[in-house]
Amino acid sequence: MKTLQTCLVVVFFLVAGLQLSGCGQTDGTILEASAVQKASNDDVDEDDDLEFKVVLSGDQEVPPVTTTTTGEAKFEVNSAQTRIKFELEIKDAVDILAVAGAHIHCAPANQNGPIVAFLAGEVPGGFDGEVEIEGTLTDANITDDACGATIADLVQSMKDGNAYVNVHSAANPAGEVRGQFGRDEDNDDQDDDDDEDDEDEDEDD
Repeated sequence: MKTLQTCLVVVFFLVAGLQLSGCGQTDGTILEASAVQKASNDDVDEDDDLEFKVVLSGDQEVPPVTTTTTGEAKFEVNSAQTRIKFELEIKDAVDILAVAGAHIHCAPANQNGPIVAFLAGEVPGGFDGEVEIEGTLTDANITDDACGATIADLVQSMKDGNAYVNVHSAANPAGEVRGQFGRDEDNDDQDDDDDEDDEDEDEDD
């Protein structure tokens, strides 16, 4: 039986492709992998202009998948729309990333589409438990121009709901959990925060 894994994989993208540093098994301890390539100070300090949150579940797969695995992905786009920083968190995983990895695909809800950017590569044996992945995408990481050839093009597809996150596993190589950009329910928390702000302003008046 596999040991529960709680694993933080720091992902840095090179022009040649994706590189993942290694990560071991542990009982509830987060392991930070060594960085392959450090971001420059300019990249770190640059203001982020857009944010996206995607909730991943098996019922969004096409066809739907019955699974206890869930996930969430957050994306921050810089103001020039040349870079996307992301955080992908998977919970209750079983052999996750053992096949194919995790990606952004280009297609609307209820349709499958091609991979346009890697979030993580295939990891032999996969991971169980909780997995966290962080990384950065640039134009060099666009693998298919179905959603455009640049980060700016991809961001527009994300805004339009024409892209989704898909995470693969050994049991479900076509996708264990999926999350569509632009789903209204994923923006409910933000809408609630905005409503609370409006109420506070009315009380102040």
